Amino acid sequence: MAMAYIDESHRSGKYLISAVVTLESRQPQLRADLRRLILPGQQRVHFVNESDRRKKQILDVAAESSVKNEMWTATGFKQNAARIAIFEAMIPLLVRDGVDRFIVESGGAQDKKDRAVLAGTLRTHGLSAAYRHARPQEEPLLWLPDALAWCFGRNKQWRSELYRRGLVASHQRIRA
Repeated sequence: MAMAYIDESHRSGKYLISAVVTLESRQPQLRADLRRLILPGQQRVHFVNESDRRKKQILDVAAESSVKNEMWTATGFKQNAARIAIFEAMIPLLVRDGVDRFIVESGGAQDKKDRAVLAGTLRTHGLSAAYRHARPQEEPLLWLPDALAWCFGRNKQWRSELYRRGLVASHQRIRA
């Protein structure tokens, strides 16, 4: 069983979503590896708040885990429309590639809209998959798409760190 963990980032007109795909059997060890990265006083790893040295350490853990990261970028959309466009394109492809469950980082009021888009997309394509929202404090595997989306959107240096470690399986672009 494969699961996708999804988080977003947005930078100056670009909306990014990272979908980190991993086998269910590998998740307990990966969660343990990620929890070991928490520093005293932290509840979670949040990439934007980490030093460059720690960011590279986190990327190393991701690379060693052999996760598959699907990056999606939307440009020319308002933020909500970009999220919908990516979900509508991404979800069918991931399900056809064997993903049967999605965990999306909770965005509060955004969650209800997400559920409607996810349900509608699956229904439109005649597909079946489970999905739910979770907070990163509850699900350490959400720390990975947070980190990878941040790097991809930050600048060429951080994007190259992802590619050097083999942490971008594909990058899909959607334009309005």
